[in-house]
Amino acid sequence: MKQLVLVFFAVLLLPLNLMAQVHLDTSPYFWLDSKEKATSDYTPSLRELFDWYERPSFANLNLDLNNKNFRLFMQIDLRSDLKADLDNFSFTNLPVPLNRNIYIDPNFPQVGYGEYKSEFFDFSIGRRKVDWSPGYYGLGFSDQAPYLDNISFDLKSVEEKGQWIYSFIVATIDNRASSTLAETSSIDAYKTFAAHNIAWIQAKFIFSITDYNLIYGRIPDLQDLAPFIHYHGLYQKGQNVALGITADSLISNNFRLYGEFFIDDFKISIESTDSNPGAMGAIVGLQYRFLSAIPTISPLESAAKHTLKNKDFSMLGGLVFRWENIWTSEYLYNRENITGQITNPLYYMMEYKPQIINTYFGAAYGPDRLIERLSLTWDGNPFKTGVVLEYHLVGNHGINGDYIPPFDNWLTLGNPVYSQVRISLNGEWEYTRNRTLFADLKLDFGNSFRIQGGLGWGAKLF
Repeated sequence: MKQLVLVFFAVLLLPLNLMAQVHLDTSPYFWLDSKEKATSDYTPSLRELFDWYERPSFANLNLDLNNKNFRLFMQIDLRSDLKADLDNFSFTNLPVPLNRNIYIDPNFPQVGYGEYKSEFFDFSIGRRKVDWSPGYYGLGFSDQAPYLDNISFDLKSVEEKGQWIYSFIVATIDNRASSTLAETSSIDAYKTFAAHNIAWIQAKFIFSITDYNLIYGRIPDLQDLAPFIHYHGLYQKGQNVALGITADSLISNNFRLYGEFFIDDFKISIESTDSNPGAMGAIVGLQYRFLSAIPTISPLESAAKHTLKNKDFSMLGGLVFRWENIWTSEYLYNRENITGQITNPLYYMMEYKPQIINTYFGAAYGPDRLIERLSLTWDGNPFKTGVVLEYHLVGNHGINGDYIPPFDNWLTLGNPVYSQVRISLNGEWEYTRNRTLFADLKLDFGNSFRIQGGLGWGAKLF
């Protein structure tokens, strides 16, 4: 099967090479990790999945066809298999044979899309990251999700004293993963996530409201996917709607405040004890820039560079301090019907065997969690570095907890609560054009101690 895939891409590249730019990056990377070997039936945690995605691919083949308004982009990445990482068979992203097997990740591409951009209208279709949050983390759409298969468009007004931007997106969920989790047929487990957002943008202030709609257990119709209606007023079967609000403000050129609020359900005292519990999340954060500098632009392609992102005032370049707090309530994203949960399950191949990994569109680690994040970063061409401290309080309920009345006090985390701490350091130096050195170190404290770190070299070959 793998040979057929390679032949397919080889044939595909012949005509594309004549009409598109083709670039090849390589990033050999070596690391050490203190974690214990996983068992054969082990499901990786979200943190393990994110750590693995942060490690560079050994090679990226990038096909880029573009002009002033149109772009068609696809990235084929060659990386080691996640199962090899969990089994401690691998210490490098090079496709070297270990235990008589070559562990290559078969889940590609992560990025592949077409887009059209103009002064008043943008359109995108394909697979890429999506980020509608002003924070490092997010609650509705955030770039912690590995990727989303989506169609989206933006309508933009004339920029005078301010600008209105209307955004609409429809993302599909892996139907095979959803039906496997729900242990039901593919049609009954069908999930589609739609949202529309209206944003008012001024020179130093952005305010937006988003209407989210998860359609589940059925194929969506025109009521569900109509971009210019109010989802909360549909009252359809197989529908989980939510409301999102964001605000982003530049207090000065070097001081920024931002926040996000996401509400799925709100229960008041007069409601029945059987009513859905309150389910919401909130983010507050700030950035302060001590020194300005021209940011480093890595010569290497990555999925993050192609994120479909709404406008915000994120500070790039210089010496920047950032603080962020994210709270997700005990029942956020949840429903009694597992298909109705606002989750993004992936049907993932590890060592060529299927594994279901339940990720999220928004909050990276899901409900029932409180995170404090502090970072201090320097980004000035040709060098960038940073240190990050994260403190997590994790509830015992989570997305897999019972959704049966009577419900607990939804404002608190589910007991018992435990803590996790991570300290991260990283650095990158572009020592010459299209050549870079990078390194990272992560220390985890909590239920167990873990240390992992690596060193790599990257080059844009052509």
